[in-house]
Amino acid sequence: MELRTIPPSWRNPAGLAGGRTAPAAPGWHGVIVGRSWPVGFTEAEYRLLLVGGSRRRLAHPDGYSAHGAPLYLLTDAQRRVRERLLNRLCLDGYETENIACNAGRAVLLSFLGGGTGLAGPQYFAVGTGSGTPAATDTQLFAEYYRAAYSTTAINGNQIDVSTLFQSNVANTTYTEAGLFGNGATATANSGALFAHALYAYTKSSGTVLSNDYYIVFN
Repeated sequence: MELRTIPPSWRNPAGLAGGRTAPAAPGWHGVIVGRSWPVGFTEAEYRLLLVGGSRRRLAHPDGYSAHGAPLYLLTDAQRRVRERLLNRLCLDGYETENIACNAGRAVLLSFLGGGTGLAGPQYFAVGTGSGTPAATDTQLFAEYYRAAYSTTAINGNQIDVSTLFQSNVANTTYTEAGLFGNGATATANSGALFAHALYAYTKSSGTVLSNDYYIVFN
């Protein structure tokens, strides 16, 4: 892919690549970073950036999710290179923090308690509804579009669940976003809502949008 040097007009992800620290309170903290890319930006190019630009690393994932998405375990150095590339090469970006939802916490607790047949995050969804996200939410206020995540990267106590919206989908003004799992399908509102966030972003057919959901466990 051709490397571009257009700087994004926004700050680095909270407590992640930018060096800021996630809240010290126990639990987990999530940040969604949406980045816009030119039409024609492909899933293959996105995955290459997600592993720090190394084709050798791209070809050797450390595992796969239940639905076949590659999983990469990144070193601190690889994470820093990856974030520099993503932030430097994207056209622009948007960052928002989430509310961890009780439904997702229940899944995690059941897993730790030895529960079987459970699944973590599976779909990233955007919506157009209005309201204030709360821990008791079980779905978005008005879900508009969702996509299965395509790549996962883990570094220390941080996981990044990544999805890519091509230029021909999800073109509207978003107000919210969420992460669904444990039984989530392509059907709107299906599955357990792990996190809910305000997400003020307008996507058009003139851009491709990547969504990186960074979750930090304290």
